[in-house]
This record gives sequence, C-alpha cells and structure tokens, in this order.
Amino acid sequence: MRGRLDYLVDFTSLCDELASAFGCKPSWAAICSESLAFRLRFFASPFVAAQYRLVGPHAKPEMARKVIAELPIAHPLPMLTAYYMHWRLSRVLHRILGPEFAPKLGLQAR
Repeated sequence: MRGRLDYLVDFTSLCDELASAFGCKPSWAAICSESLAFRLRFFASPFVAAQYRLVGPHAKPEMARKVIAELPIAHPLPMLTAYYMHWRLSRVLHRILGPEFAPKLGLQAR
C-alpha cells in the first residue's frame, strides 16, 4: 500500500514480545507490588532495558530498581494522561482485532 512503511516496528512492543519469549517481561502484578514513585517512573520515564532485569532469568532487580528510580519523568501530567489513554485504546483494539493489529505510520504526500 502506497504511503506506508510496513517494515517499521514499535520498538517497545518488539522488546515486550522478546521479553515474553525469554521470560523476563515484568508482570502487571510485579509492577503493582512496587512503590507508587517507582511505578510512576516505570511508566512515565524514557524506555530503558533495565525494565527487563526486574524478573526472569539473570534478573538483577536491585540494579534495575536503582536505574529506574533515577530516571527523569519525561512528560507533564496532562501528556502522561493522553499517552496512557492512547496506549489503553491500542491494547483494546489489539484484543478486538487480534494479534496482527499494529498501528502503522501513515505518511502524508506533499
């Protein structure tokens, strides 16, 4: 289809899929057992590979918690809310439309 870049992938989703296959993707329960400050940084800070060192084979949870705790919050609260709603909608669409659903990047013709 013209105007689409089908070979681009969402990096975070790709990492999550690989982490699931290797058993190092942190579960929702594992994240919810952490402090509120940690959860805020886990979800609102830049993506880091340390997130996949919290659980699973070769986990280093102390190191991962330290790295994540020192991350800056990337966006103000209104933007975080909008990003969360966008993510939640994409997960709902993924469940409805199936695992092959992935939003594609549309390019505008100039």
